[in-house]
Order: sequence, then structure tokens, then C-alpha cells
Amino acid sequence: MDYQAWGEEYLQQAEKLRAIIWQRRERLKVLHGEEVLRAYRELRILTQMYTDCLQTGHCLQAKETGRSPTPRIAKDLRMIYNKADNTHG
Repeated sequence: MDYQAWGEEYLQQAEKLRAIIWQRRERLKVLHGEEVLRAYRELRILTQMYTDCLQTGHCLQAKETGRSPTPRIAKDLRMIYNKADNTHG
């Protein structure tokens, strides 16, 4: 099994989720009342999905390389707060 490629698929999905999260954060600026609460709930779910994809992707790749995935996971988790950084790894 090609764990590297499989992990990359998860990381690509994480990047798509990251873009959606940034779009939804921008949309928060114009929402009011109950819409804001719904949007925050949705952001929590999307952020958890992003985190799950990152962890799974890096763990799969680490299985093939034998290296710890922790530093790469930590770096990528910070990317969700840095819109300018568009790269993984």
C-alpha cells in the first residue's frame, strides 16, 4: 500500500477545508444574531474535519517513512491561522 500517496490525498482535502474555513471566517463579518451562532458551530465542525485530515494524512505518510508526524502536524495546524501560508510540510 502506498501510504505516502494515501496521506497526500488527506492533506489535499485538508487544504480544501482550510480554504472553506477562511471563506466562512470572512463571511462572519456581515452576519448578525442567530446567523453568527450557526456560523461558529459550522466553523467548529470544519476545523475539526481539517484537523482530522491533517493528522490522518501525516500519520499515514509517517507510517511509510518511520518518522514522527508530530512536528508536521503542529506546523500545519498553525496554518489555519495564517492565511498567507499556502503550503504543506
